[in-house]
Amino acid sequence: MVLDAGTDAGGAAWDAGSGDAGSVDGGAPDAGSDAGPGDAGVTPCFVDVAGGEAHTCALSSLGNVFCWGINDVGQLGDGTWDNRTTPVAVQDLGGIRELRAGGNNTCALTTDDKLWCWGDNDHGQNGVGDEVQRNVPVPVAPLTEVRGVAVGVGHICAVTLVGEAWCWGWNEDGEVGRVTVDPEVVDPMRVEDVDQVVQVTAGDAHSCALRSDGTVWCWGRNSYGQLGAAIPGTATPTLVDLTESAVEISAGHHHTCARLTDNTVQCWGRNTYGQLGNDLGSEGPLPTAVVGLTDVAALSSGKRHACALREDASLWCWGNAYDGQLGLVGLEESPVPVEVGAGYARVGAASWHTCAVTLPGSVECFGWNGEGQLGTGDTSVAAVPLAVSLPAAAISLDIGDEHACAVLDDGTLSCWGQDMHGQLGDGTQVARSVPGGVTLPWTPVVISAGESSTCATGNGEVLCWGRNNDGQLGIGNRVDQPLPQQTGPLGAARTVTLGQDHGCTILDDATTWCWGQGTYGQLGTGSYANALRPVAIPADLLPTTVEDIQAGENFTCALLADDSVWCWGNNENGELARTGVTKDATPAQVPVPPASAVVVGTYHACAVLRDDGTLWCWGRNDDGQLGDNTWVSRATPAAVSALANVRTACAGLAHTCAVLVDGAVYCFGANWAGQLGDGTFTPNGKPTATALIPDAVTDVDCGDDSTCALDVNGTVWCFGRGDFGQLGNGLPVAGTHRAPLLTCP
Repeated sequence: MVLDAGTDAGGAAWDAGSGDAGSVDGGAPDAGSDAGPGDAGVTPCFVDVAGGEAHTCALSSLGNVFCWGINDVGQLGDGTWDNRTTPVAVQDLGGIRELRAGGNNTCALTTDDKLWCWGDNDHGQNGVGDEVQRNVPVPVAPLTEVRGVAVGVGHICAVTLVGEAWCWGWNEDGEVGRVTVDPEVVDPMRVEDVDQVVQVTAGDAHSCALRSDGTVWCWGRNSYGQLGAAIPGTATPTLVDLTESAVEISAGHHHTCARLTDNTVQCWGRNTYGQLGNDLGSEGPLPTAVVGLTDVAALSSGKRHACALREDASLWCWGNAYDGQLGLVGLEESPVPVEVGAGYARVGAASWHTCAVTLPGSVECFGWNGEGQLGTGDTSVAAVPLAVSLPAAAISLDIGDEHACAVLDDGTLSCWGQDMHGQLGDGTQVARSVPGGVTLPWTPVVISAGESSTCATGNGEVLCWGRNNDGQLGIGNRVDQPLPQQTGPLGAARTVTLGQDHGCTILDDATTWCWGQGTYGQLGTGSYANALRPVAIPADLLPTTVEDIQAGENFTCALLADDSVWCWGNNENGELARTGVTKDATPAQVPVPPASAVVVGTYHACAVLRDDGTLWCWGRNDDGQLGDNTWVSRATPAAVSALANVRTACAGLAHTCAVLVDGAVYCFGANWAGQLGDGTFTPNGKPTATALIPDAVTDVDCGDDSTCALDVNGTVWCFGRGDFGQLGNGLPVAGTHRAPLLTCP
């Protein structure tokens, strides 16, 4: 990922107030200074900021560099391998005039035009002739008199004062500008077919150069047209057909943008998330104008989004917004620029987050914070359980993809987490990390949190709210609802379940009804038609009545009165425990012994056996979520390793948890966000005990990448991913981390 924003074609830093704030002030410390931002009575202003996959670095006016976030390969440069949630000084580095970061690497240019790099070196990205990981800066010795640098996902490019482009690192797609036998280029190589270069930029697997005549030339992978030409990928620089000369370029993961001489912006390449900003949805090699964006002074592309500073110091961003990287709450993506705010001098769009330097010289960050890359002193993940502050004791709970709800013993319902589609039911559509009440006309009996919607039963009714793009609320339309709406018409309901885009209920008359998307047959009616209102599952499709029903992403499973398990819908991952069919709208029995419960995740399902309390699972197993320690997906149910006396269980996107009769909790599968609750972020293909819940647990529920458990005292404990407040711990949610984390007078 290139983070070369804020540079003009010559590499000089742009400042909205003075025009060239990037040059250091002559007071830069000697190399080797490890002074912190406020040491020696001096609080520096910050003049540049850059971010990679999950780390961020900032350049002070004194020429020092400070970094924070993930540090597993030394990308923070502080001499350790420890992650940091607050800024730390880069070791043995001073007199810096330019800073760039991308992927898991960081590079800096000194005032005497020397280049230093550090971080991941698996492919020779440090440019020193080997693949040894380094957690302190090292000089890229073969290059002298360097004018500018760009850091991609696995490769780095630099431009010299004489206009030569040099690249090194991973070269599977020709991104270093040469065809090489070994894809790992550990020493800088000159890009021979382009000269008079004034700026370079690097994406995931492509690179571009801006020449002094204003032309742009690109090379490397071209899977989405990111080279700006309708050709296969190539190691030879290829001319981009722009409508006029460019003065700045910036590459994202699979897209590229250029600021033109009239200070408008054109982009080309991938547009799945609106990162081209053209409001057309079209993608490819033809450069198209970013809609409504004029008077642009600086440009930065992130992984799937981009940002621009205008001459009036306002900041505008577009593209993927799911993790809050556009700085606005309530957006999934924006195909046109949206204003973040005013008073900014620099911007660095990273993979899943964005940071900007304000005119006074402070740094603000917003977006995904799973590794502490926002520098706020916290992360949005928790590897150990955290207690949720609820106004009363909980008696039941359920978790959706990124939100959670609990029924309290005072008869109320509290929800927290993501609220983009109104799934919290309070009418605001604003995410929150503190539980808030949902107004219902009765005491809820059963609650179900789906992907982005919620339902509750009470007094024989079903009320639903939140996302409704496929009719999953069952109210006869496809309009999102931020307040509870009555599903139906239905008879008296006794339970409800929500999947990704469909829902089901069992009525007191023992009939089963489903609604929403039916494309995969997940409604179980024998048809693949959608249903905006509930439709009954024909009685002749099941041998007896349904006791319990659970909706997964695009499939459904039921526990029948004879303790058999039946499933229907999508089977691409073996969710139905069948082979030879990718989907089926007709229920079929799962070959497991008599069961007492069935639970479903996104792509897998499990059953608790009635007689011995063992847990049997089937479906996708990429992350070990089937608990057999194989990581091999399978359609045949099998027992989870060394787990018995299971009372209840839950299944998430790629993890599974079980509560034993003695109240202990065991989890297995993916753990990148700490969703196993064992104090680590290490995946585990066999059950591992959840740590630090002091009392016996009675229930557990799994979200996409988070987990919550209910103990005997009515306390809810949550762990895993929390960037939208789904842990209920009161920390800021994605897109709201706007308070300065580095300041100056």
